[in-house]
Amino acid sequence: MPLPEDRLTKLVAESELLNELRYEMERARRYGWDLGLFLVEPDIPAEVSADMHYPILKRLAAVCAQVMRSVDKGIRYQSGVLYLLPETPLSGVETASGKVRKMFLELSFEHPDGNGSFGCNVRRAIKVFSGKSQKDASTEDGALKLMLGQLRDALKT
Repeated sequence: MPLPEDRLTKLVAESELLNELRYEMERARRYGWDLGLFLVEPDIPAEVSADMHYPILKRLAAVCAQVMRSVDKGIRYQSGVLYLLPETPLSGVETASGKVRKMFLELSFEHPDGNGSFGCNVRRAIKVFSGKSQKDASTEDGALKLMLGQLRDALKT
């Protein structure tokens, strides 16, 4: 049965985030591989209306979908996009998130008041969960929420 889909981004709905993260962490442990995570969020210029957030987030999700492998899972997470990358070490996560950032920086958006176009930056944070060395890491909801909070706090341009 397919996972619930976020209507805006066409990614997995945020309601499934903890279940999917727990599942992928348990697989990483079982097979002894790394699970890469990266969170990207658009950095919208201050002079642009907040009404532009949804169209910009939708484009960011589309860029991510173009770059990512079919085994990677994209999940809508608050005002950004979280990707889970099975069997991916730090270098692979940095490469994938860097490609997303580069492609997104090349986009332009129409200004809502009709005064030309503008570009957006993207904030990103990365983390790698090691299935080999973190065998005892908790997958309880509280521990997963703490890890996601740390990833969110690490967002930088």
